[in-house]
Amino acid sequence: MSHAASVTPHSANQMIGAVRKGLPAGKLNQMAQLLDVDRAFLLQIVGISERTIQRKHVLAERLSLAASDRLSRIDRIYTLAADVFGSGEKAAQWLKRPSRALASELP
Repeated sequence: MSHAASVTPHSANQMIGAVRKGLPAGKLNQMAQLLDVDRAFLLQIVGISERTIQRKHVLAERLSLAASDRLSRIDRIYTLAADVFGSGEKAAQWLKRPSRALASELP
């Protein structure tokens, strides 16, 4: 059972369909808030420019397949970490700390 909120569907089939369709651009803002990170930082990880995300918000467009896939993977890691650590807050903190196991990279 997950202890954290998620921005993407939970079942595998729903997730695959949502990613193929393209996640709504607003999901990126929700994930940034959930992780308590700057949106620009998350945009860089997902590979979207600030101008592109602004345009997608204005035109109510969806994220590309690649960006949706990256965002869904971040969400999946966050959800799994929340299960392990027992809270979304602890999971978000863990995701923002360099890991020795990952050669001092962020998870």
